[in-house]
Amino acid sequence: MSAEENKAIFLRFVKELGKGNLDIVDEVCSPDFAFHSPNYPDWPRGLEGARKLAALVLAQSSDVKTKVEDIFAAGDKLVLRVTYRGTYTGEVRPGYPKPGE
Repeated sequence: MSAEENKAIFLRFVKELGKGNLDIVDEVCSPDFAFHSPNYPDWPRGLEGARKLAALVLAQSSDVKTKVEDIFAAGDKLVLRVTYRGTYTGEVRPGYPKPGE
């Protein structure tokens, strides 16, 4: 699959998640899915991790809007910088807004 095809698949993924369609995870995510974040150093890999991440993003904001700032693809690798905006409804955590903000 080309880098451009990978970008298109990811952008579709973001759009479908924005609609609340969690089934998109099983349709487009790889069994090798990996999420890297210093906030979640032990995040599970694979489809379990992808489902968990999608559900977390949707659960933490009642009105989440996603803006892809940068997207880079080479071969089968995809890297992005994304901004999520919405009203935070998750638990109280250091570095996160207060619920309702």
